[in-house]
Amino acid sequence: MLLYDEYETIRLLDYLGMNQEEAAVLMKVSRPTLTRIYEKARKTIAEAFIEGKMILIEGGEVSFDKQWFRCKRCFKLVAGLENHVKCQNCNSFSNEELIPINEKKV
Repeated sequence: MLLYDEYETIRLLDYLGMNQEEAAVLMKVSRPTLTRIYEKARKTIAEAFIEGKMILIEGGEVSFDKQWFRCKRCFKLVAGLENHVKCQNCNSFSNEELIPINEKKV
């Protein structure tokens, strides 16, 4: 299990490329605290990759600006029905192949 704050450190540092000082300010924690959270997140992710475990993200309050869906056939994520296009991995194409994975909260 990856806690939401651990996920957030990975998103800010590795995905968005922020430095630790910037990320700590955004997360409203000290830089040493951010470092501890980040190290725990990296260890959890490494363990999941090496041991073939699923990563489950839990905790925290999350809001989405739109409804997200997952394709039943290829597992691709789609941000809103208006962005659903046929991909190379799917033989058929319809909104019936999409599974909602969140509720829109704005």
